[in-house]
Amino acid sequence: RYTIQDLGVVGTNANQPGQPFVISNSGWVSGGADVGAALHAVLWRGGAMIDIGNPGLGGNSMAFGVNERGHAVGEAEDTAADLSTTEDFCGFEAMGYSSSPTPCVPFIWKEGKMVPLKTLGGVNGVANQITSWAAIVGYAENRKKDPGCPSPQIYQFKPVIWFEDWTLPLPEESAAAHLASSINEWGQVV
Repeated sequence: RYTIQDLGVVGTNANQPGQPFVISNSGWVSGGADVGAALHAVLWRGGAMIDIGNPGLGGNSMAFGVNERGHAVGEAEDTAADLSTTEDFCGFEAMGYSSSPTPCVPFIWKEGKMVPLKTLGGVNGVANQITSWAAIVGYAENRKKDPGCPSPQIYQFKPVIWFEDWTLPLPEESAAAHLASSINEWGQVV
């Protein structure tokens, strides 16, 4: 048996209306919604949509994970970061939301504020999921140029676990790019 709950209007743009991604055991839903000409990270709870991308980090954002306490993680354009990148790492330019590439940083939203997470020395990164005890997984750029990409400004990205004030690169077996997409409550990462 089940019931269907309508989240309501997800966004205002019929071409890119938004997307819910994850639901926590306590009923929080994370995702993104079109807000005018921008894409904002949002949370839904009890039928209400909360725009956590306003003010965000100054640009477009998307929430890929949420835990039982309503802490959300994802990717956001950081308009205050180093603008020398020419890479559309978040993909917001490809979706038509940005006129030029902007640094894409991993974030956590808690206590009403979006906070960027540290990368591995590079500009870009993405946080994919968060546990109930606030361990976060995703991937981040380092400062090593990716030998498989022809552009000199493309750097390697590696899987990462963030927890409180530390950033831990996950072990790897090769120099190729990797990412961490999910973590369970036992700390096992895929």
